[in-house]
Amino acid sequence: PDWYNAPLETWLIPNQDIYAISTQECQYTPRSGYISCEDDFYSWIGEYLGEYYIKLAVTSLMSIRIGIFIKREHYHKVSDLRYATVATGIANMIGNKGGSAVAFKLYNTSFCFIGSHLAARIDRGRLETRNQNYRDILSRLPFSQNGDNQDEFDHFFWFGDLNYRIELERDHIIELIDNEDWDTLRESDQLANESELENCFIGFKEKLIDFKPTYRYTRFDRTWSEEKWPWREPAWCDRILFKSFDFDNVEMLQYFPAHGLMTSDHSPVGGIFDVKLPYPPLPHKRTQCNIVFSNLKGFNLKDVGSNAPNTQIEFQSHCLSESIQTNEQRSRDPIWDTTYTLHPLQTLREYLEYQHIRIVITSGSTPMGTGIINLKHACGSLPYSFSIRIIEKGKQQGTLEGTVEITWEDSNLSTHFNLPHSDSLTRSKSTWSTATKDLKDSDKRNVTTALGNPRKRTQSTWNASPRAKRKNTSSLGSRRTGD
Repeated sequence: PDWYNAPLETWLIPNQDIYAISTQECQYTPRSGYISCEDDFYSWIGEYLGEYYIKLAVTSLMSIRIGIFIKREHYHKVSDLRYATVATGIANMIGNKGGSAVAFKLYNTSFCFIGSHLAARIDRGRLETRNQNYRDILSRLPFSQNGDNQDEFDHFFWFGDLNYRIELERDHIIELIDNEDWDTLRESDQLANESELENCFIGFKEKLIDFKPTYRYTRFDRTWSEEKWPWREPAWCDRILFKSFDFDNVEMLQYFPAHGLMTSDHSPVGGIFDVKLPYPPLPHKRTQCNIVFSNLKGFNLKDVGSNAPNTQIEFQSHCLSESIQTNEQRSRDPIWDTTYTLHPLQTLREYLEYQHIRIVITSGSTPMGTGIINLKHACGSLPYSFSIRIIEKGKQQGTLEGTVEITWEDSNLSTHFNLPHSDSLTRSKSTWSTATKDLKDSDKRNVTTALGNPRKRTQSTWNASPRAKRKNTSSLGSRRTGD
């Protein structure tokens, strides 16, 4: 890092609630007094952020690192903090490729951040290796009780040097860049095309890219590198993707490169997100409330065996008094004629609108996949018909259809108690930063997050800016330090 002249403020936007910073190939001789690159680098970030922030977690897989900083005033609202790494290098044992992850809850909302470095090079064989790297990281992280992390978190942010390339000739790519023809470049972007085909990052979104590719530059200036032959094609290797149980509760406000940080042959990227965080429910007079599932039908549900599976559904959620299981159906296209009734712990409509039911499908003891149903769709006056994809280890394993509705003994329950509404969280692609704004006479918590990632010596932060009546903001970022 350029310890004294790096324009961190262009990447780690000041005054946010949470910063998440990821680096790839972050390996150098640490400064005197520091025992490792991890210690040195994140101490530097901490010095930049200042005394109002606490380093919540840092973990590394060789030189793939992720660190989370949070404003002191929010520190005691964090729970269930976990971190882990997954290697996807040679024999899935070497950590030159893979991911580092941190997960936690802020108030009652769960987050997961993964900083990763996937397989390099443009050829089609390496493209499938990148897709497999994604699936391996997703399925091998030890965060999920269901064997897969796809539907484990309210908000899921994945960033880093993902290494997806633009499948055009180098000279043509540079010509399109000079003309700022982003539309034509995006048509040949591997990540966008593979994601659309559901070969990777199923259910994730990305804000439309409208900036120059972040790879591959000459270090200490931003001319296209001619260091290695054959010369590398410019590409959007450094990306920020996000996934939410309810995309109405998250918005990516900004997506940008930080070309002023030039110690790497990658430019770091950043993103700012606005995320709503509901308060935990306050005490209220309980009434009879039922969540009713009916007309359940599975289609083309896949099993590891060749025979038709003994398919069973389990309904899971922290808002339920207990999990409920269906009876078994021996079919790849099972039909459940029975109606299943679930009982929520809290019965306020405003609370249930922010909750979800995780659908876990198994064949005996073998997981077949999971899916998510947002209960806000079931809080209306009519039953809600749904069709959801069942995902296992990053691949679609079938579809589940059915009907869900929520019934109350007293239909005016939501007027009996005033539940605080939500916060907003913003995140940026290269960096996470946090900013708190005191909004008085307010019943919302506002959190902004910024996330970013460059491939080489770059870093990322979360940026936050309050949006409604609450006080919390956060930001996330990522940086690549080596090639």
